[in-house]
Amino acid sequence: MAILGKASTGLGVAAAIRQNRERACVADHSLLLQAPAVIPKKERDKVFDSLVENGIDFLASSVADLDARPKYSVVHFATGLELLLKARLFAEHWALVAANPHAATWSGLTSGTLKTVSASSIGKALIAVVSEPSSPQCKVFESVFRHRNRILHFMPVEDPAAIAMEQLRAWFHLHSLIQGRWESVFAGHRGELAKLDQLLRRNRNYLQTIYDQTEARLSGLKVAGKVLECRSCGFSSGELDSPTRLVSGVACHVCGDRYAVIRFDCGNAYPLDGATFEFDCDCGVLHKVQDLISKYDESRDLSPKDQLIHGPGRYRCGECLSIEETVVPIDGAYTCLGCGAEWGDEGPESCEWCNELWFGYSLEGSYLNGCELCEGKIEWDSD
Repeated sequence: MAILGKASTGLGVAAAIRQNRERACVADHSLLLQAPAVIPKKERDKVFDSLVENGIDFLASSVADLDARPKYSVVHFATGLELLLKARLFAEHWALVAANPHAATWSGLTSGTLKTVSASSIGKALIAVVSEPSSPQCKVFESVFRHRNRILHFMPVEDPAAIAMEQLRAWFHLHSLIQGRWESVFAGHRGELAKLDQLLRRNRNYLQTIYDQTEARLSGLKVAGKVLECRSCGFSSGELDSPTRLVSGVACHVCGDRYAVIRFDCGNAYPLDGATFEFDCDCGVLHKVQDLISKYDESRDLSPKDQLIHGPGRYRCGECLSIEETVVPIDGAYTCLGCGAEWGDEGPESCEWCNELWFGYSLEGSYLNGCELCEGKIEWDSD
């Protein structure tokens, strides 16, 4: 199973406000492009290539170290992941890899004296600038970085199989971005990244014993149509908790990955990541999540006047923070068709300042501080 589609790029006014607000948290783009020096493309390409090549080297080393030196495998994998994410940030603008972009100097970057953005902040920086990775993907990456920190502070090392599980999950998310929406950015390294993908797949060997031990139980689930190929480890070991529903949770019996999938009329199912809204299916149809959102939107048949009276039939998700309104009522519950998060039949909460309707988002103090789509009273008054 693989994500073959691409994320929808249409932004509404509210989403644009949110995106602009997020960007301001990292750096004002207009100021950023004026302040740091403009560097010749040849020099920038050289540093970008170095970031990517070093990232690939560290990730490849993590595979070689997994059996004999698992501690180094954890450290090398996290470092490689960090470098490739920084490369994506660098591709947007070189100064964005600095902890303080406005004070960044090219000489500091190339000499190694520039303080760069921390690993734990890379995901948020990327979301602010390019709106991806998604919030669920960031959580997976941050888990890898926390694991490295534990190892560096003398915590015990887990067995290779546990490390392989974590690395396969993280690589799945990074590779799906590199193959999909970031493909043009990393196009010059397509060959090396393809080889790395094949190399990292060797981590599956550490999980074969686990699969063999669970195969007998899985056989019964397969007959019942409750098993899918896991998106991370590739074994036919992902158990569907609700195989007949549009959106179902999946729990892998081998690598432990947990995620949601969306099943289309053709019978094919695809993982939800909070950012992908189109799936180029093997059946020959381009499935669009937006079509399903419209289908389950309770206000779709109302006149504009009645929509103002009764309110919207789709809502925003505080779990994946999708740029789309992705939460709709399905089978007596509210479900996000972006990431698969689900809530009961209680309605959404509204921001106390802009009245935007949310599920799974803390709106305490939103009158003063706003939500993802507004700045709240404090910022409003300061303007």
